[in-house]
Amino acid sequence: MKIVITGVTSVIGRAAATHLLGAGHRVTGVTQRPHPQLDPAVDLVCAGIDAPALQDAVADADAVIHLAPVTDTSALLRVADAAARAGARLLFVSHAGDPERYGRAEDLVSSSWGPTLVIRCAALVGRRPDPLVHRTVATLRAAGADAAIPVLHTDDLCRFLVRSVGSHRTGTVDLAAPEPIPAPSARRWLGPVAVRRAPVWPVAAPVLDVTAVQRDWDFDCGWTAAEALADTGRALAAVPTEPLPRTRPGADGHAAASCAGEFDDAIDPRYAVFDAHGVTDALPGPLTPMSLDVQCGGLRAAQRATGEVLGLRGKLAEEWQRRGTAVFGHRVFTGRTVSDAVAATVGRRGHRLTMLPRTLAVARRHGRWCADYAAGREQRLAQWTSAPNAVLDTRILVLRDRIQQGWALAAVGATIEAVALGCVGAEHLLPPESAAITSTRQPADGTAGPTPGAPQRPSWPLRVAEAAGRSRGLAWGTAVFYTDELREALREKGVRLVARRTLADAEDICYLTLAEAVAPPVDARLRVARRRAERERLLALNMPQVIDDRWWPLPDPVPEAPAEPRRDRAPEPAGVLQRVSSMWRDRPAFGT
Repeated sequence: MKIVITGVTSVIGRAAATHLLGAGHRVTGVTQRPHPQLDPAVDLVCAGIDAPALQDAVADADAVIHLAPVTDTSALLRVADAAARAGARLLFVSHAGDPERYGRAEDLVSSSWGPTLVIRCAALVGRRPDPLVHRTVATLRAAGADAAIPVLHTDDLCRFLVRSVGSHRTGTVDLAAPEPIPAPSARRWLGPVAVRRAPVWPVAAPVLDVTAVQRDWDFDCGWTAAEALADTGRALAAVPTEPLPRTRPGADGHAAASCAGEFDDAIDPRYAVFDAHGVTDALPGPLTPMSLDVQCGGLRAAQRATGEVLGLRGKLAEEWQRRGTAVFGHRVFTGRTVSDAVAATVGRRGHRLTMLPRTLAVARRHGRWCADYAAGREQRLAQWTSAPNAVLDTRILVLRDRIQQGWALAAVGATIEAVALGCVGAEHLLPPESAAITSTRQPADGTAGPTPGAPQRPSWPLRVAEAAGRSRGLAWGTAVFYTDELREALREKGVRLVARRTLADAEDICYLTLAEAVAPPVDARLRVARRRAERERLLALNMPQVIDDRWWPLPDPVPEAPAEPRRDRAPEPAGVLQRVSSMWRDRPAFGT
């Protein structure tokens, strides 16, 4: 089905687009301007809602989801008219807000001459740093002691949107967690988190009846109100993370080879050299789609976090975030050109003078972030074999985000160490696969000290580096713990998909992406068969160790000789990756 989303670049819009793409739909987004974190698979139409391009985008759509904010009803009227003319079903998500404004909007949608569905949502909460979530937190803190407020997790909203586009139901449906939560309990679950100042909702506790969504739609929320607020509080107290989409050929580069895999990255000619030396020991390829989705997403999250600490800007920052590590032939390569460019940038005296105070400011909070992150290990998210399907799906999404958060925290810790010791260079601008570790081996308790052999400096740099080393070791050990948890959850999900005859074998879930596993497309078996055959093809290829703009398989396997260290420069970042291999030897990537 073709789904058109207005407001697709909002936090909720990006998440909904990812879920719908995973379910096998074609997604077109209508928005004023592009967003770097929007999945490139979305066919983006940069135009206002009042532009003629809206009618063209909706012309052959099966459904239109209106997620743009309702500032006035004229824009909604144009969307409803375009959907009706195209014969597309209009789904209007009505948030908690001004009852008069949203009441008029709901009446307008319901009176449209095309098929419509009004989804009346409770106040939204969740892990994403969305303005709607901030308003809900502000409302809960300002509510009276006797107030009971219904809430809805953004994960459940996205899951319901996937369910609703596959249905032909019309009318109005209320969507909220099963029970409203008292305001004092909500404040306790949220904890002392700091959020940006936001206005409160005019009506904090709208009257919602969720029996219809459970009875008629057979839909259950995966989050109770208390669990949703606990998840929100944990996310707001830590480094916010959002899965970064992978690059695709044609988005901002070109395919590197005619025999490239489905999940291979594009190459920007300005940053065209990639190196695999040392990488295959830690992440042997070709990796399965699930490994590429989860772990490479973690690498991108870590690259984004380190880029912010280092103060990277412009195209260099974008390239570092997206392709500091890249995938070719379903194998991981490190970006040599972009690593050299980053090293040259942070090596400038002026940049170093501005980078140091920013890094120290992050260092003051890094230990608390890592401690809060590791605190989640004390209690399992669910008992996977007995968890309801809705709970299993939402916890899989949480585990993906927590793994990526661990990559980011560990990478930030390694960057703090490097800056504090005054050794920021190519060897310390670590790719996220190895940014979590600079010592030769992680102790069993997940802690680590500063890099052996670090030069003696005044006491304060050493104290900062040692604290960052302990924190990043804690974060990395927790990320490994969540990786094991996700593996168990996916195994249980695979068993259930086999029972539903969606998959032929439980291990086939390794050939789906995480979004596809949560909401399997109708052609799931065909995708698995195609990707399994592609992996066998890629497994037979003898990949080059260095790629410069394009690559071709080597004719015959050649024993790899140890690379001679170059005396005119620091070791390549990929070389540090060898130190991580011991951690993954007993914990292979999903399905690899």
